[in-house]
Parts: sequence; structure tokens; C-alpha cells
Amino acid sequence: MSWLRHGNGGVESSVWIDERLLSEMEADASEHSPRETGGMLLGYWSAQGQAVITKTIPGGPGAVRMRTRFEPDGLWQQEILDEIYLRSGRITTYLGDWHSHPVGVLRPSGRDKSTAKEVAKSQSARAPRPLTLIGVEVGGGWKWGVFRYRGRRGFERLALERFGGAEAAERVKPTAVRTHPWAI
Repeated sequence: MSWLRHGNGGVESSVWIDERLLSEMEADASEHSPRETGGMLLGYWSAQGQAVITKTIPGGPGAVRMRTRFEPDGLWQQEILDEIYLRSGRITTYLGDWHSHPVGVLRPSGRDKSTAKEVAKSQSARAPRPLTLIGVEVGGGWKWGVFRYRGRRGFERLALERFGGAEAAERVKPTAVRTHPWAI
């Protein structure tokens, strides 16, 4: 697929996620399988250019979960995002979305590309290169892949790194945050 490129494997192409969040997402995905489910990814970009995912927001009470499609309850999610953003001192922000592909493959679909394009164009999302984290069901467990939207060049696959425990406390230090020009 010409719109799916692999990252260069360097520091700039890593996405870090708290392993507890992956466990929560796997539980949600297993509960709704064989229908898709998902939510928002929140965190920050480190000074080294790495995305650090520290929170998620579930799909919400009005989410639509179907075999090959997931639509979150966007208004519900936005209210929670606004509260988290302000409480964090405007550090924890929207990075992208996650969803399951219980009967699919570990790569973004055409619909995923359209969604990422819409998010990238949205001034209010402040995510010109949104992340898409996808989980596929494999042998009773979940395998995860993370992709960054790059406009006309499509998606690039990034390395997904897990952290937890003492490492988590070190990773989420606000002093490691890189300010974006679109931040309020």
C-alpha cells in the first residue's frame, strides 16, 4: 500500500504508552468483540519528539460499535478531554485515536485514513499528524500497531514502546513536554 510507510526506527519514530492503558483497551476490545470499539489517546509530545500516551477516553455512552466500524460519542469525549486538558495545566492533550479490528488486519483501513485526514484538517483538534493505534485479535490475545498520519504521504508505522511502574513516573514528568505552536 503506497499510503502506508514504515518509520525510520529512530527515536523520533517511537510512541510510548502506559502498559495499564493497553490492558484496559484489550479488556474493552475483548468485551465488544467481534464488533470494533475504541477511544481517544491523550498525552504529550516529549522534547525528543516522542508521543507519550498517558490516558485514554473510552468511546462513550453513545458510541456505535459494529463489526467493521466504530464511531465514538464525540461530544461526550470532548467534554472529558477539555476537563483533563485544563486539570493537567494544558499538558495532557489529544494525540489521536485507538480502535480494534477484531476481524481485520493490523493496518489502517481506507475509513481510518479518511478519519485521520479529517482530524488533521481540524483546527480544534490541534493534531496535524494524528496517531492511530489499532489492535487486532490474534489467538485469544491482542496485537497492537501504531501509525502516524502524514497527509498525502499516508501513514507511517511507528514503534510502540510500553512503560510502567517507576518508569511511568519518570516518563510523564511535565518537564519533558515539548510545546507545540498550536497549543493554547
